[in-house]
Amino acid sequence: LKKVLKLYNEMKNKYGTNVWIVYDETDALKITVHFGGKFIQSLAKIGNKFNFAYAEKNVAGEKAFIDALTNGKLFKLMPVFGLKKDANEKMKLADIALNDLYKDDFTIVGQKNAMEITAKGVNKAKSLEEYLRINNISKDEVAVIGDSENDLVMFDSFNNSFCMSHAEEDIKKRAKHIVDSVSDLRDYLLDEKGNLK
Repeated sequence: LKKVLKLYNEMKNKYGTNVWIVYDETDALKITVHFGGKFIQSLAKIGNKFNFAYAEKNVAGEKAFIDALTNGKLFKLMPVFGLKKDANEKMKLADIALNDLYKDDFTIVGQKNAMEITAKGVNKAKSLEEYLRINNISKDEVAVIGDSENDLVMFDSFNNSFCMSHAEEDIKKRAKHIVDSVSDLRDYLLDEKGNLK
């Protein structure tokens, strides 16, 4: 807990993170905004509503965010460096420094203008592998799909890996297949009668 708070304060003060999101055991994201106040928070809420099926419940404000950091079971922290052109550069600098400082404590994955911070060794591949183990499912029965750096561990761990065509080139290279949409998986998974291959 102390290391999470230290990381948060260090990044907020040193690396200019504009927005922080915490994913915890509740069904609502906790979001704090460090610039623009209520106006930016209102814009974020409106933007979230336009995600329709992907919209997330959320609670905005520093108090709710800090309460989640100190009282709840955390799954992921996500600092966002803004939307300006320099956001990716800021993220890259922070990624290098923080991965060095906290390499024994957290898994930190940078992507475009944000980072994903989880407990050490926690990632999509390990979580999915644990689910498969518990349910006695073979890895060969699973297809994974993604478009970001946090998906690379899945691409490396699963033979049936798919990357969205809009992803960056270095990410696409790590998957076995490239698709334009999730519905394209049908061609790989189903035969002409609609049965699983």
